[in-house]
Amino acid sequence: KTSPAQRLLLARSRMSSRPQAGVGGRKMSARKPRATLPAGALLPQSAQDVQLESVDARRISARKPRASGPLPPRAGQDVGVEAGDARLALVTALFNKLGGGAKQLQAWQLKRFADLRGFRGTHADWLRHFDELCLCPARGLHKQEMSKELFFALLDEEGPMPCDDSTLQFILTTLGTRPELIFSIFQALDRGRGGRLGTRQVRRFAKLCGFTGDDKEWATEYRVLAARYKWDPGQGVDSKLFARMLNDPDGNGHCTEAELAVMLMELGLEMSA
Repeated sequence: KTSPAQRLLLARSRMSSRPQAGVGGRKMSARKPRATLPAGALLPQSAQDVQLESVDARRISARKPRASGPLPPRAGQDVGVEAGDARLALVTALFNKLGGGAKQLQAWQLKRFADLRGFRGTHADWLRHFDELCLCPARGLHKQEMSKELFFALLDEEGPMPCDDSTLQFILTTLGTRPELIFSIFQALDRGRGGRLGTRQVRRFAKLCGFTGDDKEWATEYRVLAARYKWDPGQGVDSKLFARMLNDPDGNGHCTEAELAVMLMELGLEMSA
């Protein structure tokens, strides 16, 4: 079984082997369509127009906390799935999906959950908040990481981020879908939460896609992208047009879900560095 780091290196190798265009490397604005993937590997054609409202965090965060539920497990208690405890099974599944099977959640992994739940702070705000959550007194938790015990307590009705079961189920189902991956990548690039990505942020994404051009080549490429996807280059691209760019099968911004997951992990690791 390969480790996450090995999978990342393999994905990078696969992405870097794509054809390069001229001195500037791979361009994002034009390319031939990818080979057709097996059925179910991509969303239907209609998903090209999917907007990020499909994971609208405002709709989730407005819900009231559940009225009652089991107490969080004590430190050191086995938090494995117990018979008949549906909520424990749900929270465990969500923890495992966020962490990829790891025993601790890093800041960027929990941020995916927080963004879907309604977090609207900046990158710096989140790191401060995450530190506070992980350094709760008398819990003996590792700095910069969150254990399963604390994650369970975090979501309880009296915890810092209470969630009812329907919200948890929605987030669990949404995680890893193409709209959610695009949403999370946009959020990771938009560190200041301005709602738009400027030339510097879009270039960071372009580099993840394989762009290797210099400043002059990027200035040209950025204008081409802005014209193609109809955003004002001075204002930057919003989440809807960013999703359109990534869902364009004929554009170099289009990536498979596996590639999007690798990009999100790389951006996340930058956050935790």
